[in-house]
Amino acid sequence: KSLFDWEGAEPFVSTIMKIRSRDKQRMVFLLENDQIWIQTEPRPQPFREGEQVSIKAGLMGGFNMRSQSGAFSRVRRIQ
Repeated sequence: KSLFDWEGAEPFVSTIMKIRSRDKQRMVFLLENDQIWIQTEPRPQPFREGEQVSIKAGLMGGFNMRSQSGAFSRVRRIQ
């Protein structure tokens, strides 16, 4: 299986309410259900506030977040 294989387990779906940059330019995401997620690797991605995202457990631990526009990043929940 590929890290980009989204078949199988159902992803958690939510909407990004706010995006902030944190240390080392990692993006932090506040979702509509008040969960807060942070990128595990600093890299700019075209995520947008108001956009729906899917979060799914990764094959090698952690979680993967994908937006409707195709942006993809590994994330972990911090709240």
